[in-house]
Order: sequence, then C-alpha cells, then structure tokens
Amino acid sequence: MKPEALSCAVECIICNQSMVLYGHADYYDRSSHFKTSIYFCKDCDIFYRPVDNAIRLDHHYAASYVQKQNEPAFYDARIHLFEYLISLVKKYTNRNSNTEER
Repeated sequence: MKPEALSCAVECIICNQSMVLYGHADYYDRSSHFKTSIYFCKDCDIFYRPVDNAIRLDHHYAASYVQKQNEPAFYDARIHLFEYLISLVKKYTNRNSNTEER
C-alpha cells in the first residue's frame, strides 16, 4: 500500500514535519474493536498510529501476548527472533552490554 498524497494535521513525533495518511488498521481494547488511522513520515521513514494513552493502556490489558497463560507460546514463537537480533547487534557493534562498561 502506498501513502496517500494528502497531507494531514498529524505531525511526526520525531521531526515535526507533516505526515501523510497511509491507511487504516484494526485496533481493540477490552470492550470494543475499531479502526485507527496509520500515518507515514517521508522524512523519517516511520509509521505512526496516534492512539490516546488510555486506549493504548486498555489495549495492553486486552492483548493476548500479556496474558500469563499465553507466555510460553509467545516466548517459544519469538525467542529465535530476539536471539537473532542480539547476534546482529553483537556482530556489528563488537560489544556485549552485559559485560562491558560504556
């Protein structure tokens, strides 16, 4: 999906430039499902979903990945990705943050 050409009133949280509306995506909290807008900053190459902090917190409590009973399944599904990311950091920084001082 390509960003829409229309500018919007949302400013980038990084560079304060106007972002473009990229599209919409589903979002949910404990009591409802709804669509939110997704914006794109051409200067920073980032996506941003403006969501009120109260809604964001309610989403956190509704999300399956924070439920204790789901922890083993999510851990098993994601651990290899995180190990790979850590290996890249070590490879390209030649540092181990657990043993070296900054």
